Formats: sequence, structure tokens, C-alpha cells
Amino acid sequence: MTIDQGRATGVVCDRGGQELVLGASGEVILSTGVYSSPQMLNLSGIGNGAALQTLGIDVVADLPAVGRNFA
Repeated sequence: MTIDQGRATGVVCDRGGQELVLGASGEVILSTGVYSSPQMLNLSGIGNGAALQTLGIDVVADLPAVGRNFA
């Protein structure tokens, strides 16, 4: 995801080895399944800030609850 001033503005994807940045004029809906959605958020810098920093991921939003309510 691309984030600008705390707001999702699009996505970055790979198409045939070429990086594409797709912008959204409205909202961005992330839906990759029950397990992959939290992973995608974490890879985008949204999640437990301390854990993301130890993995070398820039923190966009420190939201420790991301991926914690699977039970």
C-alpha cells in the first residue's frame, strides 16, 4: 500500500517483473484473507510498531491489535 499523511492512497504491485503503483481517487479496500490481510498491513508499516521496527519495517501507524483477534 502507499500511504500519504496517514491515509491509504493506492497499492504497489509487480506485473511481469515491473513495479506498478496504482493510485486510488476514493478509498482503498484491502482484502487478502483472514491471515494475509494482517500480514499485508504489517508489511505496509501498519501494526505493532515495536515488532515492525525490529524487522526493519518503517512504522506508518502503531496499531498493536492488527492480527491479534484470531480466536
